[in-house]
Amino acid sequence: MACLSRITDETYVQHFGNGRNKFYVEFRCNLPCISGTDLCLKCTDKSATCKTQTSRRFQHGKVNEPIPDTSHLFGGKWYEQSVKKYGLPADDIIQFAMDHQRDARKGLESISSQTIVKEEEKEVEKAVKSKKVPKINPYSSLIQQTSPVVYKEVSLPTHIEKQIEEVDLDDYDIEFVTLKTFELNGTSYFRDYQKNKLYKNIKNKIGDYVGRYNPNDENIHTDIPDSDDEE
Repeated sequence: MACLSRITDETYVQHFGNGRNKFYVEFRCNLPCISGTDLCLKCTDKSATCKTQTSRRFQHGKVNEPIPDTSHLFGGKWYEQSVKKYGLPADDIIQFAMDHQRDARKGLESISSQTIVKEEEKEVEKAVKSKKVPKINPYSSLIQQTSPVVYKEVSLPTHIEKQIEEVDLDDYDIEFVTLKTFELNGTSYFRDYQKNKLYKNIKNKIGDYVGRYNPNDENIHTDIPDSDDEE
C-alpha cells in the first residue's frame, strides 16, 4: 500500500490574486508504507512545532482526511480565508491546483474526502461562473519572479508548396513554455515544471529532450517521449 500522507513541493508554489502571497498544491506521498500502517517511514515523524510547509515533518494530514487549519494547501480553511484577503487566483491556477488535488485523492472516495472536494469545487465554480473564462494557458502559473526563466517556443509546423498562398497567422497557436535550471545528482538540466520534462543544459543553452522527472521517486524516466515533438 502507498503512503497516504499529504505533502507539498516548493517548486509548485502558486500565488493569490495579488501576485505576491502564495499557497501550495496538494500531493500524496505514495512511498511504500510500514507494515500494518498507512504511512511510510519518512511520514511517521511529524512535528506540531514544524513551521515549514514543504517539510515532511509538517502536518498536512492524510489525503483521505480534511486539510488541517494550519496547512497552506489549496482548498483548506487557511486558503479560503486568504482568498478574501489576497484575492482569488487566476482561473488556470485554480484548475491546476484542483487537478493535483484530485490526483492526490484518486481512489480514496471516503465520505470525508467526497465532502471536502464537493465543497471546494462549489466555491471555485461560483468564482469561475462570475466572469468569462479566458483561454487557459497551463504554463502561465509556473512563472516565478524570483528565478531567471528560459523560454522554449513550440509552434505548429508548416510545409512548402509550389505556389505560395497567403496565410492567416491568427489560425496558428504559439505557446511559450517556461523552463528553469534544475540540478539532479550533480547534473544541470532545464526543467518544464508543468509537465516535469527535462532538457540538457549545454552551457546555459537548451539541449535535447532527456525524459520526465518524477518528484516522488526523484528519478528520470527516459522512456517517455517528448509530447511537444511533431511527427
